[in-house]
Amino acid sequence: MGFVQYISILRIKDWAHLLGLTILGYIYASGGSIDFIPLSQGILIGALYLAYGYSLNEYFDRYTTNPLFLPGIALLFAILLAYSLHWQTALIVIFGAIAGFIYSARPFRAKEKRLWGLFCNAFCFAPLFLIGYSTIKNLDLEAILMAVFIWLIFLPIDLIHQLNDYSQDKEDKIKTCAVSLGIKKTIFLAVMALLFTLLWAFFLSRCSKITSLFFFITLFFLSGVLFYLLYRFVKYGNDINGYKIKLRLRYLLIAYGVSLVIIFSHAI
Repeated sequence: MGFVQYISILRIKDWAHLLGLTILGYIYASGGSIDFIPLSQGILIGALYLAYGYSLNEYFDRYTTNPLFLPGIALLFAILLAYSLHWQTALIVIFGAIAGFIYSARPFRAKEKRLWGLFCNAFCFAPLFLIGYSTIKNLDLEAILMAVFIWLIFLPIDLIHQLNDYSQDKEDKIKTCAVSLGIKKTIFLAVMALLFTLLWAFFLSRCSKITSLFFFITLFFLSGVLFYLLYRFVKYGNDINGYKIKLRLRYLLIAYGVSLVIIFSHAI
């Protein structure tokens, strides 16, 4: 296997935008003040963590030999760098890595176990926020409550990704929620997840240091996702190949993340 193939397995273009979660965690902890050294270290740890998770998933989806070589190196460097900053940061990486292993690797392979796979995959993104937070501040209740929000918001996002990948997953016999439940039930589950996420955002805006602007921005974002999803369903019905919503959702998520960075920089 050549160098280019190894790089492709890392799937960098699929997760580079998710490093915004680490930046968001840092900004949330610092209140907007930026020290580029710990921020850069947090981003590097987040990148290694994502490289581990995505390459691990790729190996168990596509390859049958030497499945832990590349993910193992990425994880080792992530843990070592995290520990050089703080033991809490290293613990977060290890926790997330275990969840990623349970999601992707055999014999666990939670990815193929409907709701377990959904919950496990969404959980893997919360550590990115906590990595950024813990680079400059010890974990506290504020961080945990926001991490729960990150987990919740990735539940509907993952369901939408499953709808986007429905045909390929069905061909590969990967029993995701979308494949197992069908398109209509998956869309209904995604709508329920969006509403529950909005309720948690309302709770945070009332019971934490976050301003109410956070709730209204979240309401706007989740409403946009909901209406777009329903529009595509009305237009294409069960013709899942017509959805093609993964890339547009990514752009919406990036715009939402930038909005939160601005809010946390000036309103906390």
